[in-house]
Amino acid sequence: MIKNKFIVVSVLAGLFGLMVCFGPVAQAAAAEQTAIHFYGKVVDFDGVPIAGATVFAQVFDTGKAKASGKEVLKLTTDANGLYEITATGGSFAIRSIKKDGYRFIPSKGVKRHYRYTAANPEKIFTPDTGNPVVMRMQKKSPPAFIFCNSHKFKFGKKSKARTLDLIGLTLPEPDEQIAASVGRQATLKVSAAVTDDRCGYEVTFAAAGENDGVIESNDLLYEAPATGYLPQVTVTVPRTKKAVATETYIYVKAEDGATYARIDVSLLAGKGALIMTAESWTNIDDSRNLEYDDKFQRTELKRRIQNGQLVPSEHARGMRKAGGFPNARARRRTNKLKREQTEEAEGKTKTKRVKSSTK
Repeated sequence: MIKNKFIVVSVLAGLFGLMVCFGPVAQAAAAEQTAIHFYGKVVDFDGVPIAGATVFAQVFDTGKAKASGKEVLKLTTDANGLYEITATGGSFAIRSIKKDGYRFIPSKGVKRHYRYTAANPEKIFTPDTGNPVVMRMQKKSPPAFIFCNSHKFKFGKKSKARTLDLIGLTLPEPDEQIAASVGRQATLKVSAAVTDDRCGYEVTFAAAGENDGVIESNDLLYEAPATGYLPQVTVTVPRTKKAVATETYIYVKAEDGATYARIDVSLLAGKGALIMTAESWTNIDDSRNLEYDDKFQRTELKRRIQNGQLVPSEHARGMRKAGGFPNARARRRTNKLKREQTEEAEGKTKTKRVKSSTK
């Protein structure tokens, strides 16, 4: 009997201990459940409201976006591009926005996670009905014929300027490489120098022609800007303990506006060198359209080769049989270059393992 009483008392004590230990946690979790009100607006790149866009948002139990999600909300913008979110939780995030004929391109300067509970009151988002948060979508254009190429440069302390060729179709396999001859040339000069404080590099992108220009932007655009081009732009790349790349977009106007290009640039300041990997997308048809479609690219490439508009190298025979430009391969090659970029910046070297055998 005494033994049974002892067991009951022990169990009660254990339950009491759990309540003492986890009670504050449960209270804190409950305290983070608050009313969420959010006012947003969806517009295109010209600032015109987009009606009928579907906004997907996820509500979280706490102020952290990695916490367990409560629910996914699906909202539709009205005639003025406006929408409103009403929920209960600790925070929420805009996951995506969809509408036929448009693409959602998140701007680096606009956050997508909003806290309504936080230890620091300054991190709590305050909604304003008269000032909705604006998200942009880009209207898709018909696909254009795009010259795609991957590039990799390594700059030391005294490296000379490099020339980035914007016209050319390059594939990862050497037996499927096209050296397109169109009787034209569009290039970009790239140079790098150590900063005065020796804590990084300054990378300069300079237009090659007198009437050419460049723009540096954080926005991924599928139509090159119409104005705002400069003779050159400079990007500062800090040297960090961890290998963290600086990514940006360079837009180029060349050949007096007959050629436009976007260059997706990744810059990494490593030990004694700066490594740049890039992917260029060039339109030589007097158009700012940089819209790429793999199926259209295959068809148009075959047509231009047959019409003599493109003169491929001897290595293009396999390409013509394949019937197009395998963009997935180009992507894999770019990813490989980025991995090599990180390894070189961190000072890593690959060593071959030699197997030893004993007789």
